[in-house]
Amino acid sequence: MSYIGGKAQSGTYQTIINQVPPHRVYIEPFLGMGAILRYKKPASCSIAMDRDESVILHWLNQQESCSSRSQIPGVTFICGDAISYLGSNTFTKDTYIYLDPPYLLETRKYRQYYLWEMTNEQHEQLLQIILTLPCMVSLSGYWSELYSWYLQDWRFIQYQTKTRKNTPVTETLWMNYPDPIALHDYRYLGANYRQRERITRKIKRWQNKLTHMPRLERQALLAALEKTSHVSIATASDAVTATDGGTTITGEPAVTAPSQPAILAITATSDVPAWSTIYINDDARSELTSLKSVQSDPKIRCQATPILSDAGSNILV
Repeated sequence: MSYIGGKAQSGTYQTIINQVPPHRVYIEPFLGMGAILRYKKPASCSIAMDRDESVILHWLNQQESCSSRSQIPGVTFICGDAISYLGSNTFTKDTYIYLDPPYLLETRKYRQYYLWEMTNEQHEQLLQIILTLPCMVSLSGYWSELYSWYLQDWRFIQYQTKTRKNTPVTETLWMNYPDPIALHDYRYLGANYRQRERITRKIKRWQNKLTHMPRLERQALLAALEKTSHVSIATASDAVTATDGGTTITGEPAVTAPSQPAILAITATSDVPAWSTIYINDDARSELTSLKSVQSDPKIRCQATPILSDAGSNILV
């Protein structure tokens, strides 16, 4: 399944992941092909959301067909509206939300691409909501007067990438937290491929030296490093405290149910892993249940009653 505007290009997802601080809960409300969810180190709990039911079903089928090693653990898939979800839930400081909405139509050369586009009013509503969130938030887009005005107090970086037609473009990533001094995932550290390779080789050399070092000498070196490099990290949310010896994320989870009377759950039967639970908002129920792939798939059943408790690692939303 191809998807315009994805972040899977070499150099793009690495740039974004290198701006992501440590977090416990990861939320991607405009999932698409979910390159950031796919390539970054999994969080303890992840919520992947898209309004397009075909996107959710694609992910469900992909997770099922992957080996257990390739599956992304602890993910809840939601088919529903991101703006409603963000505006009706409570998020804690150890949550990281990455937003990659359909870009403003006025910034695009070829105009409409997606089944669910966004009007300028919807973009403005999204911006107003995320300015009130207490957690860590980042937002991808092209530079625009609307975004630059609302996000004037946010930090941002810009980087070069290419469109599907191989046209060079400049993307912007806005963030509501300072430049991180600790990362959730260090595997892509470096501004380009050459730097990433150099850092990877350096890490392997150090690992090899430590492995072959006498045990007490190794412990003495690690103790000295821990003593000299102990840092306290204050993110935009003041939720993360980290040391070189490990990362501790404080705060209690608070991803709560919006005030909707019922949601439709599509859950797997016993022969499908627990990750394949999907929670569907009411406005997406009729579209999703009418799909032939849902009606004909014996491994999926529809439950129209409200869900009142957690299902394994999945969070009620």
